[in-house]
Amino acid sequence: MFPEGDPSSLSVQEILYWQYRTMETMYRRIAQAIKTFVSFDDVNQERIGRHPTDYLSFYCLGKREGQDECPSESLDKPKSGTQAESVRASLRHPIYLHSKMSIFDDDYVLIGSANINQRSLDGSRDSEIAIGGYQPDVSQSRFYNDRKKGAIHSYRMALWANHFGKTLAEFLDPSTDECLEKVRELTNNYWSKYISKKPENCSAHILPYPIHVDDMGNVTSLAEPWNCFPDTTAPVLGHKSGLLPGKLTT
Repeated sequence: MFPEGDPSSLSVQEILYWQYRTMETMYRRIAQAIKTFVSFDDVNQERIGRHPTDYLSFYCLGKREGQDECPSESLDKPKSGTQAESVRASLRHPIYLHSKMSIFDDDYVLIGSANINQRSLDGSRDSEIAIGGYQPDVSQSRFYNDRKKGAIHSYRMALWANHFGKTLAEFLDPSTDECLEKVRELTNNYWSKYISKKPENCSAHILPYPIHVDDMGNVTSLAEPWNCFPDTTAPVLGHKSGLLPGKLTT
């Protein structure tokens, strides 16, 4: 949901600012491609319902607990005004998963320690390691439904089951509109539970990243109070500090 540390600090806010600008750059390029390449509906004079988020989505992980899961009567009362007090009241918190992994079309998995930045990729700074995996005997057909389903598909399905709390038929082919719509439905439902006043235990952990994207690819924050991350005063879109160096690495 946000980088490690206090999300309202100058350094994390600057990181979040450049993260937001990166997302917006990507969405604007997709919006331009839609304008250029997606067919027009001659009857309704619109671009057949395509939106930048149909091609790129961002999600994050969080946990919401129920009152029965938190035996608060056996715990020391947190100090007033602290983050501990806020978390005790809301029973929600981000899940911080430090991972660099990509799964491509259920055909190839890449797991490694490198960040996509100069510090990791320069070659003379950090020491990094990565492993790529694929199965040559699994069909490489360009048509997803014609492929044999190998271990990478099973691995991706297991990860999704952990994040969503269940496995659904729509998850079998992540390239379909049906899968995207189901993911949107489930993550939006969990967001509603995550931000509700009443704590409720949920088996799902995956949330839509709290931003709004318009047809032109412009990224804005959600309406108050969710322009800030839950239980913080930290704006989701961050801001430039004016103090940090022009080239920021993390």
